[in-house]
Amino acid sequence: MSVATVVSPAIARHRCCLALRWTILLALLGISSAQDRATAWLDVCTAEDFASYRQELCPNTFTVSTLAFNPLYPNANSYMTLILQPSTDLPGSVQRMQYIDLDLPGFLPVGAINPVNAMLRDLTVTAANTVPIGVDPVLSYNTPQAPVFSSPAEYDLRTRLLRLVVVVGKTLLASMDTEVIICCVQLPSSSAQDSPIYRIEGPTSLQGVITIGNEPIKSTPFIDPGLQWEFLRVAFDPPVSRSLTIIDLTLRPANLIRDQARIILHMPSIVRSNNQSGIVNFNTAKSLDGSDWMYFDSSALWDKETSKLTFFLRAGRSLPPGKQVTLSTNAGEFRLPVELEADSSTLTVESRSFDNIDEVIRATPVMQSSAVPHVREFTMSKLEYLNNVPYAKSNVKILFSTNRPLFSGSSVYLRLAGFMSESVEVPLKGDTRYHFQDYTAKFDLPANEIRLIVIKTAYTDETPIEIEMVDLILPPALYENDASLLIWNSDPGAPRQSIQNSSIVGAGYKVFKRSAMAFDPAEPRMPANISFTFQPSIVFYQGDKIIVHMYGFRCQYSQIPLLGVDAFRIRDMTAYWDAVNTQLMFTVADNEIITNTQPFKVSIGRESNFRLPDKLSENDGILRIEGQGAYIIREPMKKIPKIGEDKFVIESRVEFEPFTAEVNSVARISFSLVLNTDVLPNSTIYIKLGGLERDPPGTPLGVQAELRSGTIRLSGANGPLFVGEVGYWNQDDVQLTVKMISTVQIYSGERVQFFIERDEYFRLPYSAYPSDPSFRLAIPEAGIPERPFNFSTRVSQEGKLFIVSEIFYGSRGSVAYPNTVVEFNFRFRPNVNLPGGTTVRLKLPGFTNPYSQVPIGTQAVPQLNVQDLSEYVKFGVWNALEETFDIAVPKGRKVYRQLVSVLRVMEAGGFRLPTTALEPDDARLTIQAMGNVIIREEPIKTSPRVVERSFLISKYTYSPPENQSIFQLKIQLMPTVNITENNDIILYLPRFVNTLAKLNIHIMGEDRFRIDNSMGYWNETTSELRMSVPYRQVIPAFTVLDLRIEESQGFKLPATLDANDTTLQIASLNNIQKEPIKQSQMVGNGPFKGHMFCMYQYEVGTRTSSPICDGALDGACQPPLTDPCSPTELARCGCNSRVDEVFDMKIMGFNLQQEDKIHFVPMSEPCEATRLGPYILNPFHAPSSQAVNEERNEVTYTGISSIRTGMYRVCAVHVDRIVDVGRVTVRPSCPVPLVLVDGACVQHCPRTKIPIAGECKRDEEALYAFDDQAYLIPLVMTDPYAVGGSAGIADRLSSDPEQRYFVYRYVYELAKILNADPTRIEVASLSNNSLAQGSVIVNTVIKVVGTWADIKSTNERSPFGLISLLNALQQDTSSQLYQSTFFKYIDRNSIARPLAVRECEDSKFRVFCPYTGGIMNTLESLGIFILGVLTVPLIVSLFCFAVWKIDRDKSDGIDEDVIEKIKRDPSQVDLKLRIEYAKSWLEGRFMGEEWQRARKPIENII
Repeated sequence: MSVATVVSPAIARHRCCLALRWTILLALLGISSAQDRATAWLDVCTAEDFASYRQELCPNTFTVSTLAFNPLYPNANSYMTLILQPSTDLPGSVQRMQYIDLDLPGFLPVGAINPVNAMLRDLTVTAANTVPIGVDPVLSYNTPQAPVFSSPAEYDLRTRLLRLVVVVGKTLLASMDTEVIICCVQLPSSSAQDSPIYRIEGPTSLQGVITIGNEPIKSTPFIDPGLQWEFLRVAFDPPVSRSLTIIDLTLRPANLIRDQARIILHMPSIVRSNNQSGIVNFNTAKSLDGSDWMYFDSSALWDKETSKLTFFLRAGRSLPPGKQVTLSTNAGEFRLPVELEADSSTLTVESRSFDNIDEVIRATPVMQSSAVPHVREFTMSKLEYLNNVPYAKSNVKILFSTNRPLFSGSSVYLRLAGFMSESVEVPLKGDTRYHFQDYTAKFDLPANEIRLIVIKTAYTDETPIEIEMVDLILPPALYENDASLLIWNSDPGAPRQSIQNSSIVGAGYKVFKRSAMAFDPAEPRMPANISFTFQPSIVFYQGDKIIVHMYGFRCQYSQIPLLGVDAFRIRDMTAYWDAVNTQLMFTVADNEIITNTQPFKVSIGRESNFRLPDKLSENDGILRIEGQGAYIIREPMKKIPKIGEDKFVIESRVEFEPFTAEVNSVARISFSLVLNTDVLPNSTIYIKLGGLERDPPGTPLGVQAELRSGTIRLSGANGPLFVGEVGYWNQDDVQLTVKMISTVQIYSGERVQFFIERDEYFRLPYSAYPSDPSFRLAIPEAGIPERPFNFSTRVSQEGKLFIVSEIFYGSRGSVAYPNTVVEFNFRFRPNVNLPGGTTVRLKLPGFTNPYSQVPIGTQAVPQLNVQDLSEYVKFGVWNALEETFDIAVPKGRKVYRQLVSVLRVMEAGGFRLPTTALEPDDARLTIQAMGNVIIREEPIKTSPRVVERSFLISKYTYSPPENQSIFQLKIQLMPTVNITENNDIILYLPRFVNTLAKLNIHIMGEDRFRIDNSMGYWNETTSELRMSVPYRQVIPAFTVLDLRIEESQGFKLPATLDANDTTLQIASLNNIQKEPIKQSQMVGNGPFKGHMFCMYQYEVGTRTSSPICDGALDGACQPPLTDPCSPTELARCGCNSRVDEVFDMKIMGFNLQQEDKIHFVPMSEPCEATRLGPYILNPFHAPSSQAVNEERNEVTYTGISSIRTGMYRVCAVHVDRIVDVGRVTVRPSCPVPLVLVDGACVQHCPRTKIPIAGECKRDEEALYAFDDQAYLIPLVMTDPYAVGGSAGIADRLSSDPEQRYFVYRYVYELAKILNADPTRIEVASLSNNSLAQGSVIVNTVIKVVGTWADIKSTNERSPFGLISLLNALQQDTSSQLYQSTFFKYIDRNSIARPLAVRECEDSKFRVFCPYTGGIMNTLESLGIFILGVLTVPLIVSLFCFAVWKIDRDKSDGIDEDVIEKIKRDPSQVDLKLRIEYAKSWLEGRFMGEEWQRARKPIENII
């Protein structure tokens, strides 16, 4: 505003002069009225008469235009301040952009290159107007929040104009100054004050439209040139990044520099090779004048702290103006930085007085300097694995770009820690492989380094390059963006850079699985044998390092010899001790590794004088370990023995000073600590303040942890001990974390005091114990685990407790039963808030739960004014060993003391009540709070009684206990509680069936009167028998009930029942829960029937994997399965058709025993005890071992084989009971359909034998058959022609070609199968089978060979022998008969008994031939007739008379005398007579008496 005040009068005078000139001009033109008097002054800028000349007379201008610079000296890089005030408002709009152009000759821009136009430089524009008090900066004029000019401004190198643009929608006001700061410009070497060469203009985006014309800037400062350098140049030889170089300084002053003045070269990025300050030798060999050395002292001075090199003029010598000299350092004296741009402004030269007080020539940037190109580095790098699995092969892609091209001959190196390869030459894939030698990468496996040799330049500075390496083996784990993955190049001094982006492998599990130290002796401050055991989770290769941080240990040597079995794995078998940083470093030796599969063990001998610290806690966190190379983040050692005294807090106090007396008052918190151990710099102290809450003003209600957390200012004497004098408060963890600064440590015995002031707004809890364990302290890095403060201030006279704590099961008031799974409901309300991180623990002795994570359910009915924990607690944690149930309050939540919190575990969650009783409000059920807030354990205030309710006796007796049989059920019950009319007794009888379909069941037994109407009610659907108690009757507790259900009620037992089967259950409605019957008999135990086995002769084991096939049981497969060795038959019945494997024999059943035995008898014999002989007499070998499985439904017999073929019955002996369990077919090892004859496999059996189970055995029936008798047999077959409505083969005429072909094929196929002459087989007739539609009966005659002489001479079978053979083939589905496509569908039922037939005169075979008179003559017929009519009756009559004669009674032999003797004295007669006499009386007979006469009176009565 001061500039505006000065300039405004000048502008006024300018306007008045213009007005005067125009007034005179008008007078000269002859305005007569002005000739006689002076005219009044007119403002031509506002007068209406001059409106048309206003733009010419009063152009728009900048009433204020001022420049200022900071700093203000020649050639300085300065901030430029611009203050403008136009004479009119200059708005910016889309239609017309308003610009401000500055023309500043001699100034140079210092800014970034414009990304669109390289001829432009972008200069930052910052609005700098002051914000009025009480005004929002956004609404103020030209503030950083609401600038008038857009940023950046653009400086055009061609026109040398700096253009500012007014923001669209903003206006450059004429009513006030507008101030901006522009960064940055380089000032000229000099400038006059208010120089007119600096000009300003206000053009617009419209062509030819200029708001304010070009005019000088009204105010610019004077730039005093002072003493200056005329020329400055710094050259480097060689100009190579990070190399040793010679520095040539060429200078030419513009003014005289007097004797003994200092000439100082500032080089902030250049270092001396020895990194020491001191004297530096130089020369002037490169000067134009060889005598220039005489101007300077013989040596210069280097200051490494300020990086400046000072040359001194000799005493009595001055450096004249224009004198150019070159000063050169010696070779190898200085090292260049990584990069230095050409003509770098960081290189400056100044001149000062000898005493360094006066500035002769200010520090001036050199005008020329050599460019030091940047060493080639990687600007971007990314590693990808196509198969992100530990130890797996994967193609690995590396994508990178560099700051300079990769030229041919250079190399790229990768260190992929932990990677492996099967070849040292790793193939490359993709188009980029052509840039590298042999299209491969060279893998140095011991060093884990890959080298890529460039043979074709890759412009990686322009476009990133991707290289794919084939089949690298990934390490076990990598961090995301793992620092151990390095990339660098072959440039000298090129840094090893971590690959910027890499994926995680193995969940980033990089740790030391084992890290332990042991000491012998473990005496404080004494030398000891120190043993180390490490096992990293990754592999360490050569050059990788394991560093152990061992604070408190002491050793005077830096190289420590190693002992132990793995010492050779460390370079030179030596560890290196850094006494300053107390670090012990193990470097893996060349061509060695430390594996992740076994521990690495080394030790330091006692003679190394490695001294132990004065104290260590067990597993002390002050000892830490890390991996370098194979990078593992620093972590605490896992196992450290205790040394010396315990580390503990000698004194720890936390005191609260409430600001007011109200509940939850804001308080000041003071801390005081005294430790008995040192705490290292950078250690972190953790202070837990459970229950406290930070409440900054304006924080909304609720947890709002993110608003309550934050940085906390620490006050007090030791506040500066911590970084920034602040700590961090985490409201979620109610934890204050403070970190010590890096330069100070806390020593043992020092008192540390600090406090948190009230203005941090910490509110106290409602209550806190004296020395509350919720306030805890931990310093893990000092070996001090978390422990409570020794003292804390009590808050409130009321202790912390649970005001409400209640448990109930199911709905409130419902009955709970011991040892039952229940719905668990819990209600509680503490008197303090429980923040996130607090755990409410319930002690529930005797309770059980199958889950460790117990799901929390929602309330059955939503309740008002309660807090349902299921909203944010989804699971509780059950500890079965401790019998505790933990409910953890998650972070970001809080249990409020004003509300009752409710929790519900659904019955499906599985809490089972104790088996023992629980008293009402049982004191063994307790509650406590742990974690961030601690409430001590106390009994739960309300809980219901839980008492045993069951049947002490529950017994079933079945008569008889036979499966699937009608039985009598005897029931004996004794309840432990009363049973009333509302508590029906329910018997659960699954799989029981009532064959009479009865619903009302009559109950018998002594206690039938206790059952209503002595009647039970059977529900077949649910298998429940319900018995009610009579109205107003009670069955007292411990009453024994004897009940019975008779066979007449029709109940049938299931197929199987275990002894004391748990599926049989009983309950009393709303009284006694369902429970198993305690005692019941076993039913249906033993092996199942229907086993079928296939075995081969002499082979150990069977070919049957599943001996019971459901598809072949109970007639499910028709015709029945008879050959378990036939894959075709097995497949037909839906059985497993694989018979090419050998299995042990398995018997399936129910409740089988280890002692169960099996025996084998021929199929013709039954399973009886008399048939089961010792194995020595049996073709089957006894099993070598047998075993029953856990389910006891399968017994496996090992080592069974048979030396004889055939079909056998399998008999199992189970609990002294013999059971026919199935059959086994033993076949010879002949391929089907061949048969075995005397050890040879042939196609047909000899004439006297038939095939049985594949072996030819004697045909007993054929031996007794007549060779001269023909037989007829009916064979049933599937009719191949009875399909699609066609006539069956039997319905066709005998002349039908298809029937004739059928007969022909039938005869010859059958003859081939029976190995018989086809002429002996004749089809007598064809008929349809009425019993099976689609089948035909072929009545076949088997004829004799011929005459008796032919029979004696032939080798063919008799007709009955052929029928016997056919029958045998029919029974064996593996025989030739079933290999025939014609006979494979023959009916499998046994062939009917053959009929003897004879060939009649018409050449047809019949049972009886028709009579034709040719049997006998008339005389023979008459003779036979007379013989039959007369002779036969006579012979029969004579035979009958002879029989009567023989059977006629003999003479009586008993006279009156004998009878008299018997009556008087029976002993006088023969013994046999006495016996007969006695029997006659016993049997009602009369011996020797008139018995007929005695009988008549009786008959008359009747």
